[in-house]
Amino acid sequence: IRRPPRSTLFPYTTLFRSTLKRIFIPLFIILSTFNGFCQEQKQIDSLENELVKFEVIKKEMGSKASKMIDTTKVNILNQLSISYFNNNPDKAYDYAHQCWIISTQIGYKKGIARAYNRFGWIHNQRGEYPLALEYLNKAIKLFEELHNREGIATSNSYMGSVYSNQGNYPEGQQYYQTALKYYEEMKDVSGIASAHNDIGYNFYNEGNYTEALKDYTIALKIYKDSN
Repeated sequence: IRRPPRSTLFPYTTLFRSTLKRIFIPLFIILSTFNGFCQEQKQIDSLENELVKFEVIKKEMGSKASKMIDTTKVNILNQLSISYFNNNPDKAYDYAHQCWIISTQIGYKKGIARAYNRFGWIHNQRGEYPLALEYLNKAIKLFEELHNREGIATSNSYMGSVYSNQGNYPEGQQYYQTALKYYEEMKDVSGIASAHNDIGYNFYNEGNYTEALKDYTIALKIYKDSN
């Protein structure tokens, strides 16, 4: 994606640019709150209780339990990892690692791909971008093998964030657009809104406030219409 001349991106006065910035920052915070991964403590407690119940049931089944019953545990661990993304990245990583170990042992590819996704996002949050890209590329490859469009969309969204965080906005834009395409194919309203929000934030960081406003407006309208 070739970036247009900077002069075409700023047909505003200094005052107008300043005003736009004051609008965009709180707007992004509001949109991120709608779509954030931070979970209520009640939900975390519920998931941890589910994990305890699962272990009790598995123990009662004894030798009758199939190894694939552990896919249930993997799915709970995955949700716990997501729940801890924002408030406790270390714990999120620990749950993702448990998810990866069990999935590898039982050959559960979807669980492995999800664990790679979690690793990628957490490394991104830590600023460890090469590791983030490594894991996210692995996740995309596995999700493509599984024809899992939701996983592909999420992985591409994370990849966009990694590049955007490094200041490579054109590359980030490409991944965000790919994520949007998959969400639109699935008619995933929440995903579509999230993708437009990400694209808007990417444009904002690039200094393209006109395009940022367009995508923020689309995202905000979707959020309002769906709530």
